[in-house]
Amino acid sequence: MCIPLRIAEYDKSTKAVTVLLRGLAFANGVALSKDKSIILVAENSTGRILRFWLKDPHAGQHYTFIDPTEYPNNIGRKSKWEFWVALHSKRLWQAHVNAIKLNEDDQVLEVLEDIESKTLEFTSEAEEKNNKLWIGSIMVPFVRVYGLS
Repeated sequence: MCIPLRIAEYDKSTKAVTVLLRGLAFANGVALSKDKSIILVAENSTGRILRFWLKDPHAGQHYTFIDPTEYPNNIGRKSKWEFWVALHSKRLWQAHVNAIKLNEDDQVLEVLEDIESKTLEFTSEAEEKNNKLWIGSIMVPFVRVYGLS
């Protein structure tokens, strides 16, 4: 059973909470753009990533940013408009697609994949730091580091 989730904004000065998105299906990853104009939300149950505008001219609107063939998990921001998305598994529970890098134009820039599932399984985190990609899982005890060009 999937319990619908929501994303809310908290105003420290007024202590008011405003709901931004409702009815999310297992929103497992959320990332804020560097300029704080949008958030990306990974819905693990539906397998889609939503884009929600926080600022004008599209404030309050959202759409399916990308609908990968894998279940997205966490999202990490690399720069202003690049994000790494950890991909838990294919929708048919094959555990070989591990991470994708997206840009603001809904394009996939890079794909990290272990086709034979020999070194990476059920990825839950993909974090880029110092031109290296750190990969981890909550289901399988491993951390892998890959050099990026």
